Amino acid sequence: IFNVFQTKTIDTIYPASLLWKPVVYQSEDRTVEQNTLMHIYDLKNNVTIDRNIDQGIFYSFLAYPSVSAFNISLGEVNDGFFAKTNYTFIQFTAGIEYLETDSTKVFVTVALIASLALPGLVAIIAFIFILKRRFTRQSSSSYDAIDD
Repeated sequence: IFNVFQTKTIDTIYPASLLWKPVVYQSEDRTVEQNTLMHIYDLKNNVTIDRNIDQGIFYSFLAYPSVSAFNISLGEVNDGFFAKTNYTFIQFTAGIEYLETDSTKVFVTVALIASLALPGLVAIIAFIFILKRRFTRQSSSSYDAIDD
């Protein structure tokens, strides 16, 4: 489970957002063993979009676009990410309006609590049963039989 990062536009008329998880998968098998973390850091080499060049397409949609910029570096220092594989997969979700993040965290939390609580509950019931059985045997054997 990874934290989900989100960037939103400041435009209230046409709100939009972009979601991403700070992980890059190294193969089609998207497992914990086949990924590396991203580093998300402050802007470096910030370039202003020029209206007169091809990158000015943002200005064709809105007179005053409200686009957020961010840098992402793949992998950690000296982890050999690009030497290990030629496969790279990053998942971004973009949309009009503000996107809702996954509810995976809530599901995982509930599943984890249930998986720990159930064996704990069984252990407590077994312990109570053992104690009850032990004390009922001692109390019944401490009395002498009545002879008539």
